[in-house]
Amino acid sequence: MLGAAIVKKNIFVLALGLSVGWAAVALARDAEKPFSEDEVVKFMADYPAMIQWSRKGLHDQGQVNHPWVIAGMRYDKGFVEQLTAKGWDADRFFYIFNHVNQGIMAKNAKEKQAQALARSQENMKKVQDEARASREAGAKAMEAAASERQSWMNRQLDAEERRIRQNPYMNPWQRQQALDLIRSQRDQVQKSAVQPFTPEDSAKKMQQWQAAAQQSQRDAIVRNPFIPGAQKYWMIRQMQASTRQGSGATLDPKQTREQTIRQQKDWMAKHKAEMANNPFIPPEQRRIMSQQAQKLVQTMEEGMQKNPPQVGLLQEGEMELVEKYGDRLLQVFQQP
Repeated sequence: MLGAAIVKKNIFVLALGLSVGWAAVALARDAEKPFSEDEVVKFMADYPAMIQWSRKGLHDQGQVNHPWVIAGMRYDKGFVEQLTAKGWDADRFFYIFNHVNQGIMAKNAKEKQAQALARSQENMKKVQDEARASREAGAKAMEAAASERQSWMNRQLDAEERRIRQNPYMNPWQRQQALDLIRSQRDQVQKSAVQPFTPEDSAKKMQQWQAAAQQSQRDAIVRNPFIPGAQKYWMIRQMQASTRQGSGATLDPKQTREQTIRQQKDWMAKHKAEMANNPFIPPEQRRIMSQQAQKLVQTMEEGMQKNPPQVGLLQEGEMELVEKYGDRLLQVFQQP
């Protein structure tokens, strides 16, 4: 049941998105003031009745409550008369309808982004925990191996020292030289013993691992020919924002964009060089592949010059009201 409800909500939000463009064109009134809380409450109270009236008039039990159908009722004479009877100015009613739709879209997108970020952070933490456990296990294994090696060397030196001391054919001067050599070897064994990792070592190793993992992810995105250029840029921005959130560092969009383009060009130059030096690729095919590679870089650069699509043009205070009444608004829009 929960899964079906989520699917239903997502389909409905998509329907809202389709209605926004139509309603925005039909109701382009920039001078409208932001809707108030009283208007939202009245809208939620009157909207169901308008749907019921439309259902009776259109004899359509399945489609009448779809947002794009309601948006098309703006110039239906009977619908407008019903709005007037309820104290509505038609333009005002559809202004609220349009902006509430946009707000619900933005709210849904924000929730999905937060969920994606939470999943990304959870996965990153899981990977970090696994890496930390693996590193600690490796450190313990190295420490145990070093301890065993040191014990074995000490046993060998002990046996050699006993042999020297018990040798009746060595004069005192030779014996002392041999014992001094044994002592020197003991010192070297002690110094070469592997010490366990300190917390500082672990933190440094973790930072190095994170940097390497992030670079690997970035390279995989940049080198994927099936991801559009603009999408590559925003994927890398999102990845870097999620890794920097804990440190409070500021993400520079311009720097990230230029870095992504530079990496893409470097990879493409290497790819073209490999093609040029491949004797098994016919010249004509090599020329076509080179043109395609160049076109890919050009398309990516053009896409990165564009800003991401903005959802809705809500005025001050409107999004707060959509957030406050979001669940009730969805119930109103999703009613039979």
